[in-house]
Amino acid sequence: MQPGATITGKVTNTHGNAVSNVCVDAATQSDAALGFGNFGALAFTRHGSYTIANLTPGQYLINFTCGTGTAKYAGQWFPSAPDAGSAELVSVAAGQTSGINAVLQPAGSIAGVVTGPGGRPLENICVAAVNTKGTPLALSGSGASGFVSPFGSGSGAGTLKDGHYRITGLAAGRYQVSFSPCFGSSRYAEQWFRRKASAQGANPVTVRAGKITSGIDGRLTLGGSISGRVSNGSGKGLRNICIVAAAGSAGPVAEAVTTRAGTYTIPALGSGQYTVEFSPCGSQNLITAVAHARVTAPHATAGVNVTMQPGGSIAGTVTAGSAAVSDACVEVYGASSAEPVAFGTTGVGGNYVAAGLPAGNYTVYFNDPRCETPAPGLAPQWYDGQATQATAKSVSVTVGNTTPSIDAALQGDGGITGTVSAAGSTATPLSGACVTAFPVSANGSLPVVAVTTATGYTLGDILPGQYKVRFSSGCGATGYATQWYQGVASETAATVITVVANQATPSISATLSKSS
Repeated sequence: MQPGATITGKVTNTHGNAVSNVCVDAATQSDAALGFGNFGALAFTRHGSYTIANLTPGQYLINFTCGTGTAKYAGQWFPSAPDAGSAELVSVAAGQTSGINAVLQPAGSIAGVVTGPGGRPLENICVAAVNTKGTPLALSGSGASGFVSPFGSGSGAGTLKDGHYRITGLAAGRYQVSFSPCFGSSRYAEQWFRRKASAQGANPVTVRAGKITSGIDGRLTLGGSISGRVSNGSGKGLRNICIVAAAGSAGPVAEAVTTRAGTYTIPALGSGQYTVEFSPCGSQNLITAVAHARVTAPHATAGVNVTMQPGGSIAGTVTAGSAAVSDACVEVYGASSAEPVAFGTTGVGGNYVAAGLPAGNYTVYFNDPRCETPAPGLAPQWYDGQATQATAKSVSVTVGNTTPSIDAALQGDGGITGTVSAAGSTATPLSGACVTAFPVSANGSLPVVAVTTATGYTLGDILPGQYKVRFSSGCGATGYATQWYQGVASETAATVITVVANQATPSISATLSKSS
């Protein structure tokens, strides 16, 4: 057994008073993107203080109120972020990391009533409020391409028997509010305030700290449906095919799975034009098919049928040193695709297969940090051992065949180390300063923060790439002027630091002066 990590801190309100019984959660980036019910470890404050112990050393997003907010306080992420997508990962090593604190802001709320045709109150309608400035985390890989946590920058509630609802724990700001059935069997179509078909056209709702924004009502209408049959080239129905119907990039999305006979129905759709995508739910080697359908609610659109053809596949093994890497995701990209077109996940022996590919040339990405289950501590890479997609080696695929030996030997992540001192004649080592590494360009990583001790700091598990480093108060130490490496006052002027795999970049240090 290896020593665990511990995170401690204090939670206060805007008057400086300690707040008890606040849930504090430490979640990995993928856990946070999956939303409620997928948190890593949690604790509750007592007289404002909390301790989360026995964590695996690594990087964690820290949420105060465990994603829901409270009737009195708005939820937030460290440090003072409204959602997980704009938070910073806390780098923790074995031992204790202190100073992960929060000042909770007063919560606002949204309330209203949801009715159906004729003004009848509707029970069990899910109402979600999403901050318009939010940046929810997204997942990729393992069948979760483009998955975005619906509560990454807001919250939700369900309607009661009388149709009323109230969403609490909201930070001040502007929100888009949606109304949709909590269970897929409902006949009612999703709607956005006020009576809009998509988030793009929704009227924003303003929430103020400590106030209730009332009268945010929904009046749902009966939805239409799309149905059809999925078969192979011989006309046999295909079961376990996942179907997604989307009404544009900002419109509602609905799902279904084919029956044993290959039939499906997607209910509760609003009027509009839909793109319908058919892909295997499991490991069938079938090429994804796409169809288009127009729905005029509340009528049914039938006969949206497709024939799915067999594809080719890519296979290989992923290792790190002499050991096989299990549960690592493998993504396959087409020549012009911004998102993966196929996925694989390594088994116990490090082997994977990514199937359902049309004939053509592809690039392959191993251990994307946005994956649902990335292998921790290992840097991603493109085939064959390349750092970028632009330099990746192309892989050719033919239908009915497997292109073998598309392997990867993953290396460890990098790191950044150094010391922070307080300005003075003795340059005293400073504990409780925040050291934050910001990616210079998008590499799948959020900013990462470490807390200094008398012996320095370590930013661990840093993805290879270029970073700018900021030194500031806020992790226990107070009253120091923010500084960027090397000794400059702005991010623009900061020196760029290059992090490489399997190495810690040393001596990234600073001497902080008291703020004036």
